[in-house]
Amino acid sequence: MRRLSVSLVIVFLLVYSQVALATSFSAQTLTDTVVRITVDEVKWKNCGSGVNIGRLDSEQFILTVDHIFQGTTKDAKFTVDFYENGKLAGSFSEIEVIARNKESDLALFKVKTDRKFSDVALTRDDQPAIIGSGAWQTGCPNGKNPNTFYCQVVAIDRYLGVSTVECSRQPEQGRSGGPLFNQKGEVIGICSAADPDEKRGIYSSWKAIKLFLKDLPYDFY
Repeated sequence: MRRLSVSLVIVFLLVYSQVALATSFSAQTLTDTVVRITVDEVKWKNCGSGVNIGRLDSEQFILTVDHIFQGTTKDAKFTVDFYENGKLAGSFSEIEVIARNKESDLALFKVKTDRKFSDVALTRDDQPAIIGSGAWQTGCPNGKNPNTFYCQVVAIDRYLGVSTVECSRQPEQGRSGGPLFNQKGEVIGICSAADPDEKRGIYSSWKAIKLFLKDLPYDFY
């Protein structure tokens, strides 16, 4: 009976620590750093997500996926929606793409606005997550307002080539470009694809992000 009681206490403490960790920052705080991106072409329309990683003068810098720009023409119309407290706070149609990389599926663009919106830090750690770590993914499912769900890291760099992180729970369409946060609330990945067979999300990792940004004339770290 004593051993059983001790085991129950240990289990309770583990569960309690996970709950406390999960609520150490607000999901709303994470959600407000995400933008919805809508691409309108003559024959098709697409929606994705991005994350606000900083501001310089009157410009907000958005990190997203490259594939949201693939196949677009000069006639494409973009709409970028920012949020505050879960509500739409501003929409902008003029963007400037700064950099794109098809291999890592990452892109960076900026939006000019006098209004300051919430941004978030990119992780500076060399190993900000391990297999089994808790994580939070934020994005705009099916073009709706952004929300956040909890998942777990299940694989890191499983494939040759670009560094990736894989997490439990398959992200819906529209979450591409949305950030993956670690337990500190830092960006450790960008949603790139879904694996329907294993019900996983595949993310360009913190290493891919750092490599993508390193030669740009901006300091996001």
